[in-house]
Amino acid sequence: DTVESLAKDQTIVFIVDEISYQTIIGHENEEITTEIIAPTKDGYMFGGWYLDSNFEQAYNLESFPTKDTNVYGKWEANTITVNFDGNGSTKGEMVSQEIIYNSNTPLNKNVFERTGYTFIGWDANQNASIPTYIDGYAENIVSNGEVTLYAIWNQNNYTVTINLNNGQEDIVKTLHYDDLIGNVNDPLKEGYKFIGWYSDYDLTNKFDFATLMTSGNLILYAKFEKIGGGDSSGSNTPTDVYYTVTFYVDGKAYNTQTVLENTTY
Repeated sequence: DTVESLAKDQTIVFIVDEISYQTIIGHENEEITTEIIAPTKDGYMFGGWYLDSNFEQAYNLESFPTKDTNVYGKWEANTITVNFDGNGSTKGEMVSQEIIYNSNTPLNKNVFERTGYTFIGWDANQNASIPTYIDGYAENIVSNGEVTLYAIWNQNNYTVTINLNNGQEDIVKTLHYDDLIGNVNDPLKEGYKFIGWYSDYDLTNKFDFATLMTSGNLILYAKFEKIGGGDSSGSNTPTDVYYTVTFYVDGKAYNTQTVLENTTY
């Protein structure tokens, strides 16, 4: 009798993310000739095949083993370079930041400042009006390479309160930074001549309406002079008293309002 020895088929299963990616079958000790195409995954580079799920023993088989074998694919997360652009900022500087993909590393906090504007977030489009990423955003932005994020700004609004000082209701204007206030019709007050507009309660600093809005809320007061002379004491003293209230969040000015004395808001 002749005893014929038969080689046993063995299976190698290539596993990626706990899912079977490719399977090859061959006789034990037979040369492996099947090409194993490296898998791809957004945000990652393929780090090779391993004989253990802890990725400690590299796969280097040239022939089929003597038993069925699992082989595990390893991923290496991409390193993303994030560049920061002040996008019109007038102060501050930020260096690039390297972030490992999917690491939930927050973006560096903004240090840019822009006169007359408030920072509201970041966007890859420098002309965006609504930012995609808030300050300190901690999720993926891109999956590889580098990205430039532009600071997105809101132009500050300022309130101009015009005290007519003649018993009529104040005029209130809301303007943007660098807007012209524009002219206001001269107010009338019986028995008095209008002298001009002043930016202080004591009516000593005359105001030029060609001035641009650059530094917060403003109150303007009309000044009058009594016709025919005589004692005009108190005639040009405004009766309304205003205060500026600034609201702070996390140590930064969030909003500023001009309020009238003894008024509930």
